[in-house]
Amino acid sequence: MNLELHIIWILFVLGLAFVTGELFIPGGIVGVIGGALIIVAAGSALYQGSTLTGIFMIVSTLITIPAGIMIIMPRHAVKAELSSNEGFNQGHEYHRLIGASGLTISPLRPMGTAEIGGERYSAQAEHGMIDPEVKVTVTRVEGNTIFVREQKG
Repeated sequence: MNLELHIIWILFVLGLAFVTGELFIPGGIVGVIGGALIIVAAGSALYQGSTLTGIFMIVSTLITIPAGIMIIMPRHAVKAELSSNEGFNQGHEYHRLIGASGLTISPLRPMGTAEIGGERYSAQAEHGMIDPEVKVTVTRVEGNTIFVREQKG
């Protein structure tokens, strides 16, 4: 192996490292630099007459990058759970809430969060705006929208 081929391999490995770094430092520039290094390395290998090395670099890149994404990304992906504690509920259970009382958690302008029956829901004020910590009653449900009205008295 001559010195130029060693430099080509160094560029290739650096390119893979930069592309892998993009998985941990999102933004695009690191991945673009890595991709450019890989292309330069593979192109240089092909230009230098080492066809087998160039093809190996291209094929290994096409295999390792998707495999790396599939292995690394699930570990680092946002694993937010949509739960009723955060105000996420499925609409099929909303009709049972009609007539129930609750308390607004956030201002309803006209949408906000209300706690009804011990669970948080996204709710819409029937008329105007409702401040936080105000007692409300569920008046109707349309699809996934719960309409509430401020309790008087």
